[in-house]
Amino acid sequence: MFNNCVNLTKTPDLKTTELARDCYASMFSGCVSLSEVTSLPATKLQKRCYNSMFYGCVNLTNAPELPATTMEESCYESMFSGCTGLTKTPNLPATKIARRCYFSMFSDCSALCQIQDTLPARTLAEDCYENMFENCTSLIKAPILPAMELTKKCYANMYRGCTNLSEITVNFSTWEYSNSPTYATFYWVENVAPTGTFICPVQLIEYYDDNRIPQGWEVKHQNVGVDQYLSEKDWSISITDLTIYISGARSKIKIFDVAGRLITCRE
Repeated sequence: MFNNCVNLTKTPDLKTTELARDCYASMFSGCVSLSEVTSLPATKLQKRCYNSMFYGCVNLTNAPELPATTMEESCYESMFSGCTGLTKTPNLPATKIARRCYFSMFSDCSALCQIQDTLPARTLAEDCYENMFENCTSLIKAPILPAMELTKKCYANMYRGCTNLSEITVNFSTWEYSNSPTYATFYWVENVAPTGTFICPVQLIEYYDDNRIPQGWEVKHQNVGVDQYLSEKDWSISITDLTIYISGARSKIKIFDVAGRLITCRE
């Protein structure tokens, strides 16, 4: 609709909450002067509805809020790709995601340095985060990835070319193997910072290359997400030398391993 309108500086109000397939795809793509954007209040998305909506809007510094919790295939694909002035991502609250929903969403956003602490989805979809932050050269710390199981190309090229990225936290405990390739982490850390910290479950085998853990990085082990969960509780937990200490609990405590198997239960 406004594709390559190079003098457009502000979007019109887009108040609708009921979207249709492809409805806003590429709507402001190439609007290089665009700096003010409206809110996008829809909470239920449709296939490709925001695909490439602000692609190449190099003067856009602030993204609109994206409150959607129901996703469809490619809904955010390349939405802000090439927005070289964008410094902060909006919150992405969806816990149930779809194929290619975040594909290349912020790729080539070279000024991007502030992102949410955690991408909350624990069940992944094919290609869901592929190329999401590729070439985000100002990004230093990756969001926590709490999913315990990988799927086809879910993280492929996700941080490729993020030359200053130096911290990644994951919760999966098994890499893919050559006899059953899914390319889940295909070149996902190629050309990240030469030194950094990779935080993962203790069960994860320490393979080092562009498809696994970056060469030259230190590996640390921790239980992903525990601190955030406990911030809302009246009891506390700490882990020292792989020993778990719990205090202040008023009911039965169950501890599970990363595969969901019950390890112990205490009153």
